[in-house]
Amino acid sequence: MPPSSVHMIWGRPLIASSNWTRSVCQNRVYGGFGVEDGSERLRWGVRRRLEFIDFRLFWDGRFNRSDLAATFGISAQQASADIGHYEKIAAANLRYDRAEKAYIRTDDFAPAFIGETIERYLLQLVAIENRWMRPGDTWFDAI
Repeated sequence: MPPSSVHMIWGRPLIASSNWTRSVCQNRVYGGFGVEDGSERLRWGVRRRLEFIDFRLFWDGRFNRSDLAATFGISAQQASADIGHYEKIAAANLRYDRAEKAYIRTDDFAPAFIGETIERYLLQLVAIENRWMRPGDTWFDAI
């Protein structure tokens, strides 16, 4: 067994240099998805899509329905339903801009699913750099 400071990510060791890295390995990457929406427990696929919305708003400041549909291979109707679900949970985080045909991050944005850290962003960048992950498999609009 590797030392406690080494975690395996995508079949490769990740040296954990701090507590937040260990938290990422245990909770984010390995699926610590136990968040509940009120009394409703979110299914894993729904949670991932809502997390994607949060991620895109946080890092890119915008996303549109087609981003969600293309990333997850879902219908436009399902993407609309997921956006509606996100709006119920974090209505203050986004607004629809008709000119851009996109949802825009508001000044009141507070991450509802990804936390206020850069863990997933940094892990995906490391994975791309080391060719453990293809850029197309990330949630980035552009790298």
